[in-house]
Amino acid sequence: MGRVELLRIWDIWIRLFHWSLALSTGFLLYTGLTGNLFFDWHKLTGEFVLLLLVFRLLWGCVGSSNARLGKLFRPPREGAEHIQRVLARKVPQERGHNAAGSWAVLAMLLILGIQAVTGLFIADEDEFVEGAFYASVGSDLSYALYRIHHINAEIIQVFVLLH
Repeated sequence: MGRVELLRIWDIWIRLFHWSLALSTGFLLYTGLTGNLFFDWHKLTGEFVLLLLVFRLLWGCVGSSNARLGKLFRPPREGAEHIQRVLARKVPQERGHNAAGSWAVLAMLLILGIQAVTGLFIADEDEFVEGAFYASVGSDLSYALYRIHHINAEIIQVFVLLH
């Protein structure tokens, strides 16, 4: 038998990003849904997620070849074809994300970005916690962003369960 070589696909920064984002998202869902562990921690963790997403965008431009965001932009047709191959149980191995997975990653980054940004402009008056830019917008816009934040949290839960 020959020697098995380990092939690393993701660099350490992508691995750290992924697990930091996964743990933070889980914590945010828990604190947002239950109110446990105080909303101050929810706010701080949400700001950390925004920092992680900015890092990922930057690393996607200058990082290792497998970290490049350009590799995630595959034609939607390829994603649909991949799903058809999954259903037919004829899926070839690929290095990195497959076409359907790449669209899932982009969607996850988008919905988490929406969540982090809307959180900056809303307040939970029951807990006396305000997003960093809450005072810079009117109450109507803040309320609209609050609704988006809560609806988007449900979408995130679906994505987490599918992941």
